[in-house]
Amino acid sequence: MKKVKLYEISKEPRRFLRTRCTNIPNILDINLLEDISKRAIATMLHANGCGLAAPQIGSSLRFVVVKLGEEIIFAINPRITSFSVAQFVSPEGCLSIPGVVGVVHRSTKICVEYTTLNDDICVRNFSNHYAAIWQHEIDHLNGILFTDIALAVWRESIKTL
Repeated sequence: MKKVKLYEISKEPRRFLRTRCTNIPNILDINLLEDISKRAIATMLHANGCGLAAPQIGSSLRFVVVKLGEEIIFAINPRITSFSVAQFVSPEGCLSIPGVVGVVHRSTKICVEYTTLNDDICVRNFSNHYAAIWQHEIDHLNGILFTDIALAVWRESIKTL
């Protein structure tokens, strides 16, 4: 099996993380997108993440990778089409801000529309933890980091044995 080359994950304060991504046009080469998806998924899994957005790997194209249990989604031009009024507060971290945790308000339910590599349009509902992952990753596509909207932020303590 051919080993997939990993991307380097951009770290804060890299200005590129604050850039709004542009939609991926339909004419973009599918082979290029398949390569990007394989590398992005491998990078996320190698970093033990549950999501990864384009700016985190130096791309201005609008895509995210999301891990939902055993399912991994490469979503092209994702957008949240509806949010619940009900919210919950939960701790979040980010591969681009290692060692930092913040408490963030997120909608408990959302509806996401995205395109797959097969050019299928998917509309799916997510709740609670999975809704928070999508909101976090789509924020990245809009140049927003969780620390921008967190109620409180702190450094994780390193436990030694």
